[in-house]
Amino acid sequence: MEKDREISLEAIQAKIFEQTQKCGGLWQENAIYRQIVSEVGELGDAMNKDDLTKPLKPGEAPPDMEMEIADIFYALTCFTLRKGCSLTDVVLRKIRINEERDKERFEKERRGKNERNSRSGKKMDCRN
Repeated sequence: MEKDREISLEAIQAKIFEQTQKCGGLWQENAIYRQIVSEVGELGDAMNKDDLTKPLKPGEAPPDMEMEIADIFYALTCFTLRKGCSLTDVVLRKIRINEERDKERFEKERRGKNERNSRSGKKMDCRN
């Protein structure tokens, strides 16, 4: 797994495409969209359980939010494959758009947001 740390978005997209082809191919767009919505809902449920808004049922394992995030990413990657988009291109395009749009606003708001974020509590360990 350590060698995969340097994997590109294109390589991830290719691995997911290969995996979907072994399982019957990509779903139709509307099915992938519904899967994305479902996975986002599962992340919300995991967040509610993580902060104890929604207590765990007896014997229920704690939520794995990192896997829920991965499920969303996987479904979004399937959507880009269905649409014929390069994941790298669309992510880099969005980064450029955000940088241009927020170049002045971001600096003004950074201090306040960082102070609020530091008070928000525990952080996920995304190093694995």
